[in-house]
Amino acid sequence: MVDIPVFQQERAAPTLYALFPATSAGWAGYWNGADGGPTLSLDQAWANRAGVYVFASSPPTDVAGLASVVASLIAQRVAAGVRVLWIVNPSPSPSNWQTQCLLAQCGPSGDWQVTMQAILPAGSYALVVPAGAQLVQSTSGYGIAIAGAATFLTPAGALPVSTAGCSIPLAAPGTGCLSAVLPISAASSEDAFELLGVALRYAYPAKKRRGATEVLPMPILAQNAQSFSLYLSLFPRVTEDSTLTFLAFFPPGSQGSGPTLASF
Repeated sequence: MVDIPVFQQERAAPTLYALFPATSAGWAGYWNGADGGPTLSLDQAWANRAGVYVFASSPPTDVAGLASVVASLIAQRVAAGVRVLWIVNPSPSPSNWQTQCLLAQCGPSGDWQVTMQAILPAGSYALVVPAGAQLVQSTSGYGIAIAGAATFLTPAGALPVSTAGCSIPLAAPGTGCLSAVLPISAASSEDAFELLGVALRYAYPAKKRRGATEVLPMPILAQNAQSFSLYLSLFPRVTEDSTLTFLAFFPPGSQGSGPTLASF
């Protein structure tokens, strides 16, 4: 049974709260904008219209510095309404940070709506969340559910996201990552693995360009007219940490029998 997460105040930065239980990969927290006491429940955090969920690809070394820079970043985008902020490499020097935001505003009824299309990249791939998508508290993973027609962009095209939408869990597995299901249909005219660019790639010296290299891709899997689902975990701008960004045949933390595929 998963413990219900809470946000615990950072002593060095009273406006910043760390998620407890802590995530095993990266860092998850919440910027409250003010001193809200030693702990915040998930409901209290959700109800704060000025609050921002903050996720980092690695634990910060300077919590006070992190809180200061986060406050500055949010102030620069206050009119747009930052609701989620991802930070890659939260080192002591903010100039080295890579950041990505999900912008949303809360309506009079308390419903959150994405105000600007978000293209959340990871290398040559990206998850696109459309403007108008709804943000709601998720009953699965104690996180944020994103209800809208999201799309997963690949090097050779695009794959739809399940109509159930995607989410940002606040409990393991996948804390702070964008989580989505990609339904792969046997009726599709395009092979999913070609769209994804799944291949072995051999690099060799270019014959006509001195010092350059060329790449020869060799396909290794084919869909084989099978229908199945792929499970996406994506931390924006992170490509080299397979605990944060990956595609799998099974939901995170589970296993089973995969589809029967053709190989080359």
